[in-house]
Amino acid sequence: MPSPTIQSQFDAEHNDRLAVLDRMSECSRLTDPSLLPTWWQAGVEPRPKTDELRLPENFQSTGARGIMTLAGKTLLTVYPTGIPFAILTPAPEFLHDPAVDPRTKSVRQQQLMAASFIIQKYIEAGAPWTPRRMRRSGFRSAKRMVFERCYALGDTLHRITDDLGFIVYRNEQYVTLRDGEGNVVHHIVRERKDPLDLDEEAFGRTGLDRSEVEKKSARDRQLPLLTRCRWQPRGRNWLIEQEMNGRIINESQDQVSPFVSTVFKLSPGENYGRGFIETALRGDLASEDFLAEQTGNFAGLCAKLLIFLGIGSELRPEDFAKRTGSVVEGGNITAGRLNDVAMFAVEKLADFSVVREARAMLNDNLSKSMLLGVDVQPAKERTTATQILYNARELDAASGGFYSLVAEDDQIPTFHRAVYLLQKRGVINRFFDYGSSEPQPIDVRLLTGYDALSRAQKFENILQFVGAVAGMGEQALQRINIDVAVDSLAESALIDVPGLIKDPGQLRREREELLREGMMAAAGEKAVDVAGNVAEQSLAGSNGKL
Repeated sequence: MPSPTIQSQFDAEHNDRLAVLDRMSECSRLTDPSLLPTWWQAGVEPRPKTDELRLPENFQSTGARGIMTLAGKTLLTVYPTGIPFAILTPAPEFLHDPAVDPRTKSVRQQQLMAASFIIQKYIEAGAPWTPRRMRRSGFRSAKRMVFERCYALGDTLHRITDDLGFIVYRNEQYVTLRDGEGNVVHHIVRERKDPLDLDEEAFGRTGLDRSEVEKKSARDRQLPLLTRCRWQPRGRNWLIEQEMNGRIINESQDQVSPFVSTVFKLSPGENYGRGFIETALRGDLASEDFLAEQTGNFAGLCAKLLIFLGIGSELRPEDFAKRTGSVVEGGNITAGRLNDVAMFAVEKLADFSVVREARAMLNDNLSKSMLLGVDVQPAKERTTATQILYNARELDAASGGFYSLVAEDDQIPTFHRAVYLLQKRGVINRFFDYGSSEPQPIDVRLLTGYDALSRAQKFENILQFVGAVAGMGEQALQRINIDVAVDSLAESALIDVPGLIKDPGQLRREREELLREGMMAAAGEKAVDVAGNVAEQSLAGSNGKL
């Protein structure tokens, strides 16, 4: 019996998660309808018609602005510019081994720090630009899309390619299977691709006739390309297979998965995450959306200018079209008022004030929950790291501890994928043996989110400790290893300025140079003295002869 195709497996799992897409689509409608348009219900094939591409309407912008704000502030605090979001560091067994010289530990940390900056530069640079990849997302633009989808829909999937490019997939494009612990068993992605973009070997495996394919237009020759990435427990690696036209065209193995799955909240036993909107704000957003629609309808009624003429009135409709200042004859007038003319008026102003107050209350609650109008970094000339971290902690509290999830699901997998690829290229040393189950001598330490707070606290602790010891006198200060203290401060402050801090060898050479210069100066002075004595003796001898 032939094994099922990847396409059939995708279709079966896609049908099983239709309820998940339904709830995601509703959350998308309340925030950004383009995140998951309703045309996914028709499936990826055939493509929807033009009249089916309209996005669902919403009547408030609080959800869209809130998601953009949360995603932007999360990006700023999790992946800030100018510093790495993670670094390599020696394992705790090495750092806390009393038999290892502190200077050796410090030098090792500095070496790993330098490698970490190289890794960060490659991540930020992304895939090299080519005319064929003009729309491939860069590192931060891709991560922003990930966070927007994560807050709004709860589940995201993106791929880090072999050239460190980033591809974000829409939710109807992929299916995911997890085990009971929440670990990924496999991802299957379905996208459209031109077979002519495949290399010769892969195209040959599709079974397609090249001449027939070339006769078609670029739109008509697009075919579904399915990529399955599944974990192999026995081989302890990921098997990546690609299928087109019902045939496997590519197969490879990676020790680190190229797919990064980031979820907002993953309930036990579920394959897909639930978002911030669904778990915390869906009711309030739906209520405000309804009230915003009714407010618009009521305002539309109030804006109507309708004139009613009483039956039997001598006035005519064209009388009301005359220019201002014209004289109109006729009409039933009593005490200066027209009795046979009335203007359309809405009589529910008092009742509608309840709607206005309810909507204002909902808008205020939603704005606070989404941190609208709250700056992560205060608008001051000088802002301390503590202030930024304090506001970042407020962001984490508002989102229900999203930083810890980002660290586990996004930052660490992204960093390890980059390390794995750069090790394969030979750009950096082989720090990790990803095929081994043994403990690694190197760890990955995050520097943003909660970890930034501990880093800033370590910096302050070192300064306070050294200052306190210095206050105890010269004898106590001699117990401080200044080289280690300076290196620790530089590491905590993420200083990456080559040549700024002198290494012990440079200091030793400078001392030797000063010593040589001193000896030469002393020798020169002695030579002058000797020459002077000789001159005096010669002069004295000459005078005696005279």
